[in-house]
Amino acid sequence: MYFLTHNGNIAPTEEIAEALQTGEDYANPNGAVKNLVHRLRKKIGDSKSPESNSLVIQSQGCYGWNPNCNYWFDAEAFDYLCREARASAPIDSNLACDQYSQALSFYKGEYLPGCPYTEWVYPARQYYRNLFVNSMSEALNLLKTMGDYKQMIELCESHLYRERFEEELHLLYLEALLQQGKVSQARSHYEFISDLFYKELGVKPTPEMKRFYRQIKERSENPGKHFLNLRELLQEAENAQGAFYCEVDYFKHLCKVERRRVGRENRPVHVGLLSIEAKDELAPDRELLAATMPEVCSILESSLRKGDVFTRWSDYQYAVLLPGTTQEQAEMVFERANKRIREQHLPAELNLKSYIYPVTPLEPL
Repeated sequence: MYFLTHNGNIAPTEEIAEALQTGEDYANPNGAVKNLVHRLRKKIGDSKSPESNSLVIQSQGCYGWNPNCNYWFDAEAFDYLCREARASAPIDSNLACDQYSQALSFYKGEYLPGCPYTEWVYPARQYYRNLFVNSMSEALNLLKTMGDYKQMIELCESHLYRERFEEELHLLYLEALLQQGKVSQARSHYEFISDLFYKELGVKPTPEMKRFYRQIKERSENPGKHFLNLRELLQEAENAQGAFYCEVDYFKHLCKVERRRVGRENRPVHVGLLSIEAKDELAPDRELLAATMPEVCSILESSLRKGDVFTRWSDYQYAVLLPGTTQEQAEMVFERANKRIREQHLPAELNLKSYIYPVTPLEPL
């Protein structure tokens, strides 16, 4: 694969020996590479071919792949068809779409996935990845110009999963779904990619993504159904037991609301931080945290009061909002939760610490 990846270029034996890192004695790189080439030629039945027809050629101590021999390589076919499609687009849109579709079918994901840490693979891997993303974008925008949203959806559903973190491609897919009236599918895909980007990359929806979400909401249901959903939601909230868990952004919003109430209603509010820390004062083990934090979440939900709100503040912390509590009451609520966590699910390697602060109308949290 080294020779195929560098097709058309011949390299000196020292460079080949260093790149392939076979573990042989490179005091004699010429001999090591000559031996590798001999074994390669024998394996592919190339050892008896004339030099002009040989798959592997030699010139002045250098070796490389013969670009003039009779062979087919899917990566080269992918590259060639992408270039052909790009050239055809201004002249014949239908032909270009067919060429893009055929080209994209060759891309199966990361180039040479069996060589994840091999340095000479990196440039080619990035090249083919960029070529796939750019060609997908070009094909989808061409179909969009033609108004062929059905084909856009089919193209995305066939290939989009191979590069899951390209927002532009997801946006084009969402647009095609909305144009075809597939609102529920668009909503599901938006929720999937929002969750994926946040969990895998720590990235929240961009303004462009939020714009599509607003469009999805506008087309989702009629106002009467929204009102019924609201009534059901309120009834569900009334019947809920335990504290309320929410995402960090919503927690911050509720804190701001409580700060306004503190000044207007003169009622006490406290916010607390519960921290799971390693006993040796180093960062907690990530695998141990992954097993511990969901259990802590369940205990907090059942231990805190029904009107309390909490969130996962960081990898090893939960923040809790305690409306209508004095300092003493807040400490009692936290101590009850802390006791249950220590008794039920706190590994010996970890410590539990808690901090409580009053919410005032004048100072930021």
